[in-house]
Amino acid sequence: MKAHYLIITLACLIVSLDSYATYKVVIKPQEGEAFARAEYTLWIPEGLDQVQRIILHQHGCGEGAQTAGQTATDDLHWRLLAEKTQSALLGSSLWPQGECVDWCDPNNGTERAFLLALDELAQQSNHPEVATVNWVIWGHSGGGYWTQAMLTKHPKRFDAAILQSAGFRRREDRDTELQSVPYATDIPTLIHVGIEEKGHERFNALYEDGISVFSLMRENNAPVTLVIDPASGHGTGNTRYLTIPWIVAVLEGFEETETTRPTEHSQRDNWFPNQVVAAQWESFTKLGNVPDFTPPSQAPVNVKAAQVDKGVQLSWEATPDWESGIKTFRVYRNGELLPPYTTASSKEGESTEYYRKPNYSDTPSPPLAEMKYVDTSAQPNETYRYQVSLVNWSGLESAKSQSAEIVVP
Repeated sequence: MKAHYLIITLACLIVSLDSYATYKVVIKPQEGEAFARAEYTLWIPEGLDQVQRIILHQHGCGEGAQTAGQTATDDLHWRLLAEKTQSALLGSSLWPQGECVDWCDPNNGTERAFLLALDELAQQSNHPEVATVNWVIWGHSGGGYWTQAMLTKHPKRFDAAILQSAGFRRREDRDTELQSVPYATDIPTLIHVGIEEKGHERFNALYEDGISVFSLMRENNAPVTLVIDPASGHGTGNTRYLTIPWIVAVLEGFEETETTRPTEHSQRDNWFPNQVVAAQWESFTKLGNVPDFTPPSQAPVNVKAAQVDKGVQLSWEATPDWESGIKTFRVYRNGELLPPYTTASSKEGESTEYYRKPNYSDTPSPPLAEMKYVDTSAQPNETYRYQVSLVNWSGLESAKSQSAEIVVP
């Protein structure tokens, strides 16, 4: 069994995740290829001298998913994963000429597009290693089909694969029982299925195939983890709160002595990279989430206050809570809590208190929320001290930031 080793600093990061460089490329099809266009965005953490790997967030089928892929690199929690693992985060938006299979089958041109994009992004970013380092690929639905197909083609380029409610076979092939899996058996693989997919007219085959693939891989002693989400269907739900620590544990290097838990879905036990992730899996498969009892360790920083026409505008920077991300912010004036932080919703004319809430495809929906707040109740000839705190998705609040003081003329 292959073990992966990496030293990862999990101390508090004080560099803003808004400090970064992004690079974009659009690949057009060649004659005979079925996809319409392939858009890629690469995010590289500030100050990273050498990219250790690419983490690709690969969307699923349908216009909504393809559009969602355009904001994958704007997700601060996935950015934090990239920064902690010295990786570059890659988002894609693959568009078919007709059906989803036009892009989710790599043989229809998207394998070439992906590899060419890495070459071009390597040149743009002045990081030549981007074209040659290994990959961690997270693939949802049709993107999972693309991911497992790439596993058969480029097994030596994978550090890990995450198959999120993945399509494993074409519809016309799903009537027969799976007999084997053509994947390399030493690639750590995480298979997510949602309990609401079971028995679903459209998604039941994906549910059953996910369990079958897990069983076949475990028969070959492969390092594969099966997660059945009790709280979701084909959408991604809260799976990131298990997926992200699973990825880190795999990259840190799992021990040769296996960590396992019994499962009814295989004669061999479920595999985990370490005991911590195994415990998180036990919680997640019961609750649909990973409990978090510790408040965010970092308060927002660089809080600034400026007078605007409507009052006082605040801006700040924040790093997501490692366990539970960012749900919202709280703003205080002279120690008193102000009305809730709000931002424009993805539904026109509506607002929300959530900061970049992950959508069905596990990406933030546009318009992208900003770390800004306008105090419209500020009065002239007053001195105000403003502080901001971060609230994670477990409802836990960080300490308040340092004060930003302003005298309103």
